[in-house]
Parts: sequence; C-alpha cells; structure tokens
Amino acid sequence: MSLRIIQPGMYSSMQDLGRSGYRAIGVPESGAMDTQSAQIANILVGNRASDTVIEFTHHGAALIAESPMIVAHCGGGASLWINDYPAVSGRGYLVKQSTLLQLKSNPSGYRSYLAVSGGFEASLDLGSSSTYTPAAMGGLNGRILKTGDQLRIRDQDVFQRVSQYFYPSGNNNDVKATSWGYYGRHYQNAASAIRIIKGPEWDCFTNNAIETFLNSSFRITTQSNRMGFRLQGKSLITEPLPELISTNVTMGTIQVTHEGDLIMLMADAQTTGGYPRIAQIASTDLSACAQLKPDEEIRFTLISAEEAEDLYLKKERDMFLLSEYIQMKYR
Repeated sequence: MSLRIIQPGMYSSMQDLGRSGYRAIGVPESGAMDTQSAQIANILVGNRASDTVIEFTHHGAALIAESPMIVAHCGGGASLWINDYPAVSGRGYLVKQSTLLQLKSNPSGYRSYLAVSGGFEASLDLGSSSTYTPAAMGGLNGRILKTGDQLRIRDQDVFQRVSQYFYPSGNNNDVKATSWGYYGRHYQNAASAIRIIKGPEWDCFTNNAIETFLNSSFRITTQSNRMGFRLQGKSLITEPLPELISTNVTMGTIQVTHEGDLIMLMADAQTTGGYPRIAQIASTDLSACAQLKPDEEIRFTLISAEEAEDLYLKKERDMFLLSEYIQMKYR
C-alpha cells in the first residue's frame, strides 16, 4: 500500500509530533507546525495521534493512491479534492486504487495535513520521523518531498480494521466516507489576537515598549519559515537593551532584535538564542500561528500563566474526548 507524489507543492514534508528530549544537545524538536490539525487527521483514520503525516505548505500538491486507502485531511492551508470530488476537511475517506488527491487553494490558512490509516513509513532519528532538513533527519531521507516519491503505509492492519465503517459518499461511487468527523474550527482567524504570557526578559522593556507590543499590529514578512516568523511593525526599542548570554528558546518564544523587530520562533527553532525574550505564545495558540501567511497582520493579548495552563488542559481534554469518540466508532 502506497501513495505516490505527482506534484510536491511548495514545501511538503513528513512530520510527527516532534523529537523531544534532545534540546540540551542542540537538536530542535521540529514536528508538525499545527500539531492540532495533524493529530485530528490521524485520529480520524484510526491512527495514534502521534503517527506520521504529510505537512503541506499552501496548495499545489497532487498525489496518486497506488492502492485502496483511507485518508483524512485537516488544516486551513488547502482544500482536498478526491478526483473531482471536494472532500470535507475533518472527515475520513476510503478511496480506490489510482485515485487522484489534489490540494487546491484555500484562503483560510497556510498549512494542512494528510493522514492515512496505518500511518506512513518514515526514517526514525532520535525516536521521531519529523523531517528536519538542515540535519537531514527523519521523514524521507531527511528532505522535503519531491515528484516521484513513493510513501508506503506502515501498518496495513489498521486499514483492514477500519475500512468496514465507510459508506458511499453521495452519488460518487469512487469515494466512501464515515458518517462522522470533526467539523469544529481547529485553527483561528489570523485577525484574532494571539495569546501570550510574559517572557523572561519582559521587565527589561520600558512601559512604552510594552504598550507598543500589546497595542500594535505586526505583519508576517516573507522572511518566515518553519524555523521562525519575522514580524514587521513599530520598533520596540526605546532605549538600549542589555546584552544577554545565549539562553534557551523554544517554539512560541518571541524575541526582540537589536533593531526592535520581533521574531516568533516555530517548530524548527534553534535551541538557544541571545535576543531578549519578551513573551511566550500560549501553547494552545501555536496551531493558529502555524496557519499565518506572509503579509497577514496579527496582534497579541496578554494572559496569565494560569490562564494559559487552563487553555492547554481544555485542549488536551477535547483531543482525548475526540480520540475516544472515534475509537468507539471503529470498534
């Protein structure tokens, strides 16, 4: 059972939930930028939430199913079309051999995820299949996907177990779907304020700088990628900042450069940095950040660490309940 890449799209790679536990030796976590969408896609096809998926950046990718398989697509970066059939994001589909899967334009976000029942075979480096191209780790030979790549399915037993629960989808005889799915919005509009908590160097900034930070819009520049987003807006430098010894940073850390610009670190972020850390994005909003496109504007809103923890626990509870519900359907 396999899926073949016909067109890879802008930047497509194999990802799981990241390689944790190695930041102390300088290895980034990597993993899916929008972990929530990746997990939902896996759950919908009967996988573990942590299984390997394909992460697509924007639209333009096309793939051929070289055998019957079950797929699910989540995220705002593109819309999935199965042959000429528009699939619903957040629902599982059983497709026949030689079915064409295409990722077409969707203005809602920037990244989306495709899961298959049984998960994809991928290289495991330090316990994770996540692709980290600077070190050629994980995924398919540590690189982004290209035309002609054949992606094999790891566990065919999952496909056999869940395929009996799929039903004809409308008048299309080539596609079957579950009668259930996840139809909630798992990413927010870019116009919504991103929630943050105070960073370690928050008190190094003047009141005017903090006011600018919390009351201004910032634009995502084209100098943005999986490592981090550079934001353009009003400068936060009102007086010289102290020189810092390089210290730990992680996904969601917001740094301020010597010019007063913001850098928002993402999944492939380095493990240490010397710029002051003005804030940390609440983990529940990192998936929303992954859907931001160049030239979009965002704002930030300050919450307490306790509020951020409550949001995290609610998100984890919702994901657990979704997983339990889908598993019950597939029994």
